[in-house]
Amino acid sequence: MHEAKWVRCPPTPRLSTQAASHLRDHGVSLNVTMSFLEMYEAFDTGRIMPEFPRGPETTTPTTLEQFARDVLAPALRAMEQHV
Repeated sequence: MHEAKWVRCPPTPRLSTQAASHLRDHGVSLNVTMSFLEMYEAFDTGRIMPEFPRGPETTTPTTLEQFARDVLAPALRAMEQHV
């Protein structure tokens, strides 16, 4: 499995414009789009900080792929049976 490398990109108006355009193109309302952009900006400027930073005590070895396969997919299948 390929391990992705996290790269922090500096916030720019262009990226915000691209993100807003992408969200709007996929049916997200203007209000929700603006809320997402506000949240992104707050993360980038440090106004929102994690309560518990990532570290050995707060990080599990479970990958997103494992969680989706082992937990999320069975839960969604169970929900479909009850609809």
